[in-house]
Amino acid sequence: MVKLTTVENTPRKVYYKETQQANKEKLLAKYGQKKKLPHGYELAALVALSHFPELTYVAIDFKFKQSDTTLSARPRLLSVLVPGRLRKYEVMISKRTRTSKEPVMLKNLDFNMQVGVIGHELAHIADYVRKTPAQVIRYSIMYMFESFRKKIENRTDRLTIKRGLGYQILAYARLVEKLKKDYPQEKYYQDYNNIYLSASEIESRMARLQIYQGAD
Repeated sequence: MVKLTTVENTPRKVYYKETQQANKEKLLAKYGQKKKLPHGYELAALVALSHFPELTYVAIDFKFKQSDTTLSARPRLLSVLVPGRLRKYEVMISKRTRTSKEPVMLKNLDFNMQVGVIGHELAHIADYVRKTPAQVIRYSIMYMFESFRKKIENRTDRLTIKRGLGYQILAYARLVEKLKKDYPQEKYYQDYNNIYLSASEIESRMARLQIYQGAD
């Protein structure tokens, strides 16, 4: 068995790139199978993947795209009709967005938050893996409705927390709360808590989970 200082599902208050760099080759050997990792963010992706061991043999391609959505995850269109673990999935990373959203682009987040937001997208994929083709199609249609999107993103945040990445998405939620004041005209920040869990909600859920008691 490959021994890692990053333990599956064990929360850490902060992930430091310099510390995790020593683990990179071991993380790559254990979690890098069938993955096309994002150039420049390989380590953050591997650390996030270590919290989702059920995705070890699932094909995931991290891609860069010019998109207003900073990150998103989905099955590849042509693989939707095959069983969940046999599908190919994509995590799309925005290369450019409007100026007011620049602060939350992956390249502008610290390493700890990068692990968290990638982990959130992996939680989406973990959810997709359990769905039948019919459920995936229904999901894709229903996601266009805000009430359904809120339900899904709340559930995805909860799964991310359960998998030990609560501190990381908490740091991101706090950043958004700050940016909400700095950019009062930016819809993404103003609407964030209508879709995702707020910092206080994340803290509340972490407080109820045993895995966060005594986290280092």
